[in-house]
Amino acid sequence: MDNENPKESLNFNIEGLSSLQGLSLITDSTEMQLSLRNLKSLRILDVIIIRTIDDNFITRVLDQVQHLEELDLHANYSYFNLGSFVNLKLLSLVGSINEDFNYDLFKNICYQLEEVNIYLTADFDEKKLFDGCTFSNLKTLAIRKSNIKRLNKEFFYRFPFLTQLFILECNVEEIEPDSFVNLKELTCLDFTLNRLKYIEKDTFF
Repeated sequence: MDNENPKESLNFNIEGLSSLQGLSLITDSTEMQLSLRNLKSLRILDVIIIRTIDDNFITRVLDQVQHLEELDLHANYSYFNLGSFVNLKLLSLVGSINEDFNYDLFKNICYQLEEVNIYLTADFDEKKLFDGCTFSNLKTLAIRKSNIKRLNKEFFYRFPFLTQLFILECNVEEIEPDSFVNLKELTCLDFTLNRLKYIEKDTFF
């Protein structure tokens, strides 16, 4: 669903599509009225906000589909609370943040997630984002365009069962030798486009 004229008020009622499993919503309209309440088969939702609009729009949409298993958000995350998404397995966050960014996004759902993708376009504290969380079922973690610079084992203690790790374009300069000591299940590691200067001999032992 792609709204090319944000000045028009749009009213989408697709409640009758009871077998719909995936939906991609692209909009920059603050006037859109979207009814998804009876889409009980919907498992995948991709929401792309082309311009910064009222956070309440996405909140209204998400309140209707809390049974989702996969959620891909391209938006502003100031007021989001995902704690009621009891079936969520995959979460992607793409876009911008501001001073009201909700760093408690993962607090109530960290244990159930299997894949997390974070591609935020502004500096943010990735350690604070994961603070107090243990991702006991997470298999895939991808972080792009952050400003991590230095990796250590304390950072990875939160993800004991990772099999795939992607740290892409994050300005990583240093990896402590014991950073991966607890990642016993890791089979794929990608550090594309970072600034590594030196890797200790036993870093990946």
